Amino acid sequence: MLKRGTEGPSVGGGCAQIEDGAPKLLSKTYSIASSRIVSSLVTGAVAAGLVLSASSGDVALAELSHATEQQRLELIHNVAFNATSLPEAANSSDPEPVLSTASLTAPELSPTSVSSETAASGGQGSYNEMVYGRLSELHNDEEAHRAMFTDDAWEGMNIVREYGRLIETKEEEENACAECLQNRKLVERAWQVVSNEFYDPVRGFSQAKWAQALYTSMAKAGGLLRTKAQTYAVLTDMVASLGDRYSAFLPPSLYRLAIRHPNPSEVRYLAAQYTGIGIELGPVSPLGGFTIVAPFASSPAEEAGIRPGESLVAIDGLPCEQLTRDEAATLMRGPVGSPVQLDVVSLAGQERQVTIERRTLPRPPMKHFNVSGPGGQLFSYIRLHYFSSDGTRMVQAAIKEGEALGVDGYILDLRNNPGGVFEEAVACAALWLDCGSCQVVTTVNTNAGDDVIYQADNLSKNVFPAHPGNLTRAPLVVLANRGSASASEVLAGALRDNSRAVYVGERSFGKGVIQYYFPMTDGSGLKLTVAKYLTPAKYDIAASGGLVPDLECHDYPHGRATDDCIQLAMRVMSKTSEERRTLLRPTPDSRTIPYAAAGVGGAGSYSM
Repeated sequence: MLKRGTEGPSVGGGCAQIEDGAPKLLSKTYSIASSRIVSSLVTGAVAAGLVLSASSGDVALAELSHATEQQRLELIHNVAFNATSLPEAANSSDPEPVLSTASLTAPELSPTSVSSETAASGGQGSYNEMVYGRLSELHNDEEAHRAMFTDDAWEGMNIVREYGRLIETKEEEENACAECLQNRKLVERAWQVVSNEFYDPVRGFSQAKWAQALYTSMAKAGGLLRTKAQTYAVLTDMVASLGDRYSAFLPPSLYRLAIRHPNPSEVRYLAAQYTGIGIELGPVSPLGGFTIVAPFASSPAEEAGIRPGESLVAIDGLPCEQLTRDEAATLMRGPVGSPVQLDVVSLAGQERQVTIERRTLPRPPMKHFNVSGPGGQLFSYIRLHYFSSDGTRMVQAAIKEGEALGVDGYILDLRNNPGGVFEEAVACAALWLDCGSCQVVTTVNTNAGDDVIYQADNLSKNVFPAHPGNLTRAPLVVLANRGSASASEVLAGALRDNSRAVYVGERSFGKGVIQYYFPMTDGSGLKLTVAKYLTPAKYDIAASGGLVPDLECHDYPHGRATDDCIQLAMRVMSKTSEERRTLLRPTPDSRTIPYAAAGVGGAGSYSM
C-alpha cells in the first residue's frame, strides 16, 4: 500500500485544499462523463458559483465571490464567452456527454490582450466589468447550471447549498468558539478529499448521499462541533457510511502509526514478533466469537491447521463472547513453549479443540528449500510470507540458486500471504515472465481516468532500479488460498493469465483494491480506496471475489514438504508439457504465451 498526500504518488491530481478560510481553485477536476461533483467549501458560503475550468472541458466549482483577482482573470478565457455551448453539449445523444475542447476555444478577447476600443473606454477595468457582467448572467442562469450536471450531482449540489445555509445560521456562535471553526474545517476538508479521491469498486458511491452525510452529521451536532472527540466521531461515522471496509478515518495516533509503516499487511506480520501463535482476528463472527482473518505464514497457528474464515469461540475455556478483540489477542500470548487451547468452529460449522504451543514467530519474508519429486526430480520450494524489497531480493536469490542446480521446476507458495508493497509484486512477476510486452497488472481509477498498465519488459527505472528481468523458464506452480490477498493476487493473476504458471489451491481473498493515505491539518488522516487491480485478462479481483484456481487443493502449510498441495504441485510438474497445458485456463489470444511444438523454445516460450 502507498501513502498519498505528503509523500505518496499522485493519482489524477492533487487534493483541493482550504487554508486560512480562503479557497484555492481546485486542481482536481472531473469530466461530465464521470458524474462527479467537486465542491469548494468556504467559511460562511458554499458553492456560490459554477464555472468552466480551462482543463479540457472539465466541470469545476469555484467560489467566485472569494476568488482572487488573478483567479478570476484565469477563468475569463474559457467561461465568459463560451458557456453558451454547455446546454447543447450536455444534451447530446451520447449517454455520457463530454465537452469537446474545440467548444472551449479561447476568445480573441483576453485579459492580457485588450483591444484598443476597450482600452480607450476604460482599459482593464471596463474589460473586467464586462466580463463579470457576463459571469453574473451565467451565474443566475439556473437552467444552464442544471444542464452541466447529472441528476446525482445536481442533487448533491442542492444538499451542499442547504449545508451552507445551516452553517450561516451558526456563524455568530461559531465565531465565539475558536475550536468549532477548526473542527468544521477539518470535517469539510475530509469530506472534500473523499468526494475527489474515493473510488468505489462496486460503483455504489453517490455524490448526493455523500453530501447528505455531511449535512446530516452537522445537523445532528446542532451545526457546531465543539470538541475534537465529537469531530472524530462524526468523521468516523461518515467514512464508515461509504460501506468500504478498507477505507477509514484515522485519529492522530493511528495515522502516525500508519505513516511510519505504510504497509499495513507487513505491519501486522512484523508486529507479531512476540511469543505467541500468530493469528489475525477480524470482526465478530456470526458463528460466535471472532472471525479468523488468517494465520500468519509459517506460524504455529498455521501449522496446527487454523484456516482463514474460521471462528475462534474460546481461549483456554474462556468464551470469546466475553472478551474484546484486544483481550483475546493478549490471552493467546505467553511464555515460549507454553500451550494455549483454542475452540475453533470450521466454515462447515464443526467445532474442534486445538492445542498450540507458543513460540517466537519468524521474521524473514521468505523461506526456501529444495524437495524431491515423485519421479526423482528436484524442485525448488519458495514460500513468500509477505511482499517487501527484501523478499524480492530473496526470491531472486532462490531462483538463481535453482537455475545453478538445474531444478526441474518451482513451487511459489503464497498461501496466507496478506500482500504487501504493490511494486514488489510487479517486480516478482517480472522475474518469471519473458514474453515481450505481456502485462502484469492494470490499476484502474475511473474517477481520474488515469489507468496504468504495468508490463514485464517495460518497468520504470525510477520505481524498479536494476531489475534483472526474467530469470527462468522452468515450469512453475503457484499455491494460494483464502488468506492470499492483495499483492499476492496481483502476482498469481499475472502468472496465471500469461499462462506462465498453474494455480493450485483455493479461491483467493478478493482484495483487488488500492488504498492511499491523506493527511489532515491536525495530524489525523484518511485511508481511502482510490483504485482497483485488473489482471492481464481484465479479471476484476475485487468484484469477482478473488481468483479461482486451476486445480483445487484445501490442505494447509505444515511447515514441511508433506502437505497435499505441495505434493499436487510436484505431480503437475512431473507431467508432460502437453498434459500441463491442459490444466491452464483459456486466456485471450493477446494474453497467451506461445509454446514451441516440443514444449521448449526461444524467448516467450515456456515448457509448462
